[in-house]
Amino acid sequence: MNAYFPSRLYQLRKERGETQSEIGKMFGMTRANVSAYEKGKSIPPYDKVVVLAHHFGVSVDYLLGQTDKRNAPEDETSEQETIDVMQSLRTLKADVKDKSKKVYLNGKRISLTERQDVCEIIDSIIKIVEKMQ
Repeated sequence: MNAYFPSRLYQLRKERGETQSEIGKMFGMTRANVSAYEKGKSIPPYDKVVVLAHHFGVSVDYLLGQTDKRNAPEDETSEQETIDVMQSLRTLKADVKDKSKKVYLNGKRISLTERQDVCEIIDSIIKIVEKMQ
């Protein structure tokens, strides 16, 4: 990691008015983990960097200090964005259905029944997005 990550994580968290504990709960970390990341004493795994960037609406490059532009360049075509949304929804559904994976919602592991409910919700969203096309 680099010197930019700790300060940018801190800045983004403060801008949203979120506490270290809240961030920790949302992403399956402790308050101490978040504090260590903000102080540069610890490095989060890459998957945590990705979800943090997504949560704050910035690119991973921005969070890591590779660019000063907060957001990734916009795609020129809205059609490509729809394809990305659909792919993300289908991937999420497949991950939720995969019984070999542990699935969490807001830091709490969910049951098989809850997984089925989440899949039904995702199916409903997919149907709505398909109607938009």
